Amino acid sequence: MFSGVYYVTHVDPDPNAPHGGLLEMLDPREAANYVQVAGTVLDARAFFENPPGRMLLWPSWVKHMVHPYVGDGERISIAFNVNVLEQS
Repeated sequence: MFSGVYYVTHVDPDPNAPHGGLLEMLDPREAANYVQVAGTVLDARAFFENPPGRMLLWPSWVKHMVHPYVGDGERISIAFNVNVLEQS
């Protein structure tokens, strides 16, 4: 199974909320989330920008979250899950 998101519109977030509206992926190695050293392999977080027209796909077992959006205007995204079945 895969999870995904498609970004329809984007409005610049409030500068006081730098991660506002960003998708964050967490390291699937549980222990890595307790030791984070920025800029190294031990930095267990990855942030993804969301320009209009971008679609992202990832394995559904990867922990992820979206930071609350704070800003003027509407940010529209479409989140989905896909299950690939083998035809016989």
